[in-house]
Amino acid sequence: MARTFEELTGEGLDTLYQGALFLTGGHREGAEHLLVEALTVAYRHSRGAENPTAVGWLEARLISAFLAGASRPDTVLLPSSGAEGLDSSALDEIGPEAMFLAAGTLPPLSRAALWLVLVQRWSYADAADALAITTERLRELLRYRDALLEAMLRAPRQDDRTDPSSRLG
Repeated sequence: MARTFEELTGEGLDTLYQGALFLTGGHREGAEHLLVEALTVAYRHSRGAENPTAVGWLEARLISAFLAGASRPDTVLLPSSGAEGLDSSALDEIGPEAMFLAAGTLPPLSRAALWLVLVQRWSYADAADALAITTERLRELLRYRDALLEAMLRAPRQDDRTDPSSRLG
């Protein structure tokens, strides 16, 4: 039995909103706009020949809407970052806001690739297909994960941003 568009959207809405926050660098208004745009396009397509059956179908629509609105695709890879020397155990203390803000520092196509592969756990083949690139290009874009990690680890913690006294030494 095929699920309705409403059932599919209800199942994936939280994931899609978190993805929109990641893609917009934590900008809530932009994430909401992106989500509405993606769901509007998805709704139109769901009434046609394509029958949505999985949340992944909606995630692909979110990526398409994001990339359509991006000013330009990234063409240059970042040099190797210094993320190797950072303490990755600090990631346990980092909340989603820091990840969204860090993602906002990356070029759009890399941000989309990282969200699909690292966060949503898409296969390389499926992610490359959704992004309309080769798997080799996808592998290049995934090199930005070091830059994302470094930006997350260097970002101020939520407590540091909300409590001015915590900055006093």
